Amino acid sequence: VYFVFVILVIVISIGSGGTFIGIRNITNVLRQTVWVGIMTFGACFVFCLGGIDLSVGSTYGAVGIVISTLMVNYKIHPVVAIIAGIALGAAIGFINGVLVYKIHIVPFIATMAVMTITRGLIEVATQGVPISGVDHPIMRFLGQGYVGVIPIPVIVALIFFVFCGYLLKKTRFGRYCLSIGSNTEAASLVGINV
Repeated sequence: VYFVFVILVIVISIGSGGTFIGIRNITNVLRQTVWVGIMTFGACFVFCLGGIDLSVGSTYGAVGIVISTLMVNYKIHPVVAIIAGIALGAAIGFINGVLVYKIHIVPFIATMAVMTITRGLIEVATQGVPISGVDHPIMRFLGQGYVGVIPIPVIVALIFFVFCGYLLKKTRFGRYCLSIGSNTEAASLVGINV
């Protein structure tokens, strides 16, 4: 896979006259993919536990809708709107947890149902129309700001990457996640509350 990737980058770079591997294109690609990367860091813990969560993308969309609606329609300060969005994401995660671990619905089915319901609620709330007009210095800085040539979202993603990597590899919580995902019964036998 790595060999094919390197060959692909070389061929595309030659075909584009060198603009593909230029700093502007790399910055644009990073800026566009960083949001998926940040979601992936959180989902990593679910996968390490041996689970799956199909509702991550819909939750991400719902959080964005709540934050932008609060800011545009209700003129709520971005920090308060972001806290409300995080609370919504946590609530959806809690619902997934209850469905999977308390009601014992298979994670694939439970999270697919939550995904479908969340997408439906997004469609009803927005009527299929994008929310525009989010214009606040804090949001412009977080979404479009730079430190030197590095976009702020990339810096945020790197911070999340380091934090999640540390949490997974260097803490008891991370070791427990990996142990439970590897062998739930063995983890239980050594005293981990699975």
